[in-house]
Amino acid sequence: MTGAALRIEDFAAGYRGRDIVTGVTMAPIAPGTLLALVGPNAAGKSTLLKGLAGLVRTRGRLVLGGVDLAAASAARRAGLVGFMPQALPRAIRLTALESVVGALKAGAGLAPDDGDGRAPERRAAEALERCGVLGVAMTPLEALSGGQRQLVSLAQAVVRAPRLLLLDEPTSALDPRHQNAVMTLARDLASEGRIVVVVLHDLGLAARFANRIAVLRAGRLHSEGPAAMVLTPAMLAEVYGVEGRVERCSRGTLQVLVDGVATPAAQASQNPAAM
Repeated sequence: MTGAALRIEDFAAGYRGRDIVTGVTMAPIAPGTLLALVGPNAAGKSTLLKGLAGLVRTRGRLVLGGVDLAAASAARRAGLVGFMPQALPRAIRLTALESVVGALKAGAGLAPDDGDGRAPERRAAEALERCGVLGVAMTPLEALSGGQRQLVSLAQAVVRAPRLLLLDEPTSALDPRHQNAVMTLARDLASEGRIVVVVLHDLGLAARFANRIAVLRAGRLHSEGPAAMVLTPAMLAEVYGVEGRVERCSRGTLQVLVDGVATPAAQASQNPAAM
């Protein structure tokens, strides 16, 4: 499976000639990996994700298996990469089912039965069911709650079974029950052999569900690796500017506990170059 890994090397992404994220190089991301992108506000997490999706200007090397995604056609990329934005536009006069069918057909050149004997409507319904929102299939998007719209957006991203699935804050509008459901689904999708990259603000969710965590700070990669290696009091002080603890609960899961704002002295102690 290593041949299908995602390789990100000296990668930059931005808007209108200005890089927001730059110099990002990560260890190869193998199929089966759920990678969480974390970091403070304005760190560049969503911009990096959009760069991986080909939605903003990029530089550097981005290869999935043997496919150079940076040079791939839009149709080729759409067949390999699924992207879930932070929010769906509200002025879309489609039902939830129609929107997922549209996302499926956007894969370019799909036959009426998508080549596997299943009609697009059936595949769309299966995606909605897997995301827990089949009950709103015939409801217009504009009539859905924020959480329902987010789950329909997830169905749009997974319906083509992409090899690389990119999720931008998929839990932001959800209650704890649905956050757990979405992250469990993301982990299940990764376990089926996909690469899933998800932007999260909740470090607890990242620690619980992700195989790897990548921390961004001011548009650059600060650190990456397993949760136990990346989530440390030193990282919390240097990247987030808070004093915190990282402890294991009775079930062995890492918990991130914030005690307060880090003092300038505490932040400087974690960043000797600033002294």
